[in-house]
Amino acid sequence: MADLYEQPGLDHVAAEWGRQPVKHADRFVWPGRAVLVLPNRTWKYQPESCRDDSGTGEWVLDGLVLVCRGCGLDCT
Repeated sequence: MADLYEQPGLDHVAAEWGRQPVKHADRFVWPGRAVLVLPNRTWKYQPESCRDDSGTGEWVLDGLVLVCRGCGLDCT
């Protein structure tokens, strides 16, 4: 069965999607969302304990992906 959500492709960049299912703090996360794994970047929180509630996100990889500023969860 295919994921209900398909992340942006990362074939041409030095990044990958985490493989573990996540929950962002106590909020719903659409099935299939994942944490962006970037070389040379560590997120401050794990999604399950993330305290970032700004709702703004951060565009990374030259605007390819929007992620949570606290934990790197895909928000694209």
